[in-house]
Amino acid sequence: MKTTYILGFPLMALALVSCGSQTEQNAARENTKDVEVTSDAAGRISFATGEVAQISDGSMTIAHGPVEDIGWPAMTMAFEAQSPDMMQDIAVGDQVRFGFRESETGYALTSVEKVEP
Repeated sequence: MKTTYILGFPLMALALVSCGSQTEQNAARENTKDVEVTSDAAGRISFATGEVAQISDGSMTIAHGPVEDIGWPAMTMAFEAQSPDMMQDIAVGDQVRFGFRESETGYALTSVEKVEP
């Protein structure tokens, strides 16, 4: 019986350490100035800023800065638009702040808005 207790204690300690680690990660994300992270039923949404390089049928190519919460460096990439309406007032060359998440076919915009350069 003593052996069972000793084996059970490290497992409880490991569970408590694991919970603390997740809390620290969440706190670090909340303190990031240029990147926000939220989540919803479909997955994590990341936010970044960049310049619109191209707009085509159903997608927008954006030259964006680093996305720290998912470890991305600055790059230029295409994002699917969830709706054509979200690209309606955006033009090539505009500075934008946008939200995106991973989709079945790549990365999809969840929001996009012009910002002052």
